[in-house]
Amino acid sequence: MENFGLDDKNIATLLSRIREVPEEEDEKEKEVLEKAKPKVRFYKSFGTALTRLEPTELGRRWKGPDCELILELSGRHVTLSGSYDRSVNRLALALGAPLGSLAHLATRHNIKYSARFDGYAVTGTVARTDVAPNFYPA
Repeated sequence: MENFGLDDKNIATLLSRIREVPEEEDEKEKEVLEKAKPKVRFYKSFGTALTRLEPTELGRRWKGPDCELILELSGRHVTLSGSYDRSVNRLALALGAPLGSLAHLATRHNIKYSARFDGYAVTGTVARTDVAPNFYPA
């Protein structure tokens, strides 16, 4: 039998390696499946939500992370919008233009969530816009 220039030691190493490859592939497959579990759960839940009927009534006022949001529902489309003030960093102001006697500067932010219902599944966008700064005297 021809050994193609391999000695017995190399043949034993090669055979051992051939046996290890399927085990390594099994481990890699387990890792991939484990990492995929959250996505599988999400898409399963999303698919279930798609099969349900869209809501026809929702509360008009909602609490968002930064402000109260007003909801408007039109068929399958929903819009939540609101606005809030956020203080401007005083250090940034100190490095910028002098403000004289102004004690506080805040920027008004508008936020709008626009979405569409497909069953109980919701897909949409968020739009944030900044409005002119508000000055509060000392």
